[in-house]
Amino acid sequence: MKTKTIKDERVTQLKDKIQSEAYLVVTAGLFISMLVKQVAFDQPLSAFSTELIVMLIGAVYASARGSMLGYSSTSTSRFGKKSMVIVAIVVSVFVAVLSGVHNYSAYGDKYTSIFDFHFIVAIGFTFVSSFIFTSIILGAVYLVEEHGQKRLEKKLEDEEE
Repeated sequence: MKTKTIKDERVTQLKDKIQSEAYLVVTAGLFISMLVKQVAFDQPLSAFSTELIVMLIGAVYASARGSMLGYSSTSTSRFGKKSMVIVAIVVSVFVAVLSGVHNYSAYGDKYTSIFDFHFIVAIGFTFVSSFIFTSIILGAVYLVEEHGQKRLEKKLEDEEE
């Protein structure tokens, strides 16, 4: 006869927290690696595509697995919706600034100044398209998590009956 050992909830939460922090450290390391390869060494996308793929797979897996279990990283509260908009804006600004720096370093001789109309339009276009893309991704995550929440609620209701 096999006996199951009871796991202390505090130990389980601590283990989960450590694993979550490790995931964030690895993701940050991959991002810094990509940034250094692009900005410092001016390497093409193919040079850091592995880091990008690993980051995307990790994010998709964490989101999909969490939503299957009924965990919601996007709250339906007013604060949750505001934070999603803030995240979309921050990501879009970051992408626009990074693109602008790269664009100006590569084609700066074609601009009269940093306030050149074409340069500003390029940054604005990058910001808007990045905001739309980020919003679509966050909206998809929200819908998947909402579906997972409904599935979890239905499962709990079925267990109660």
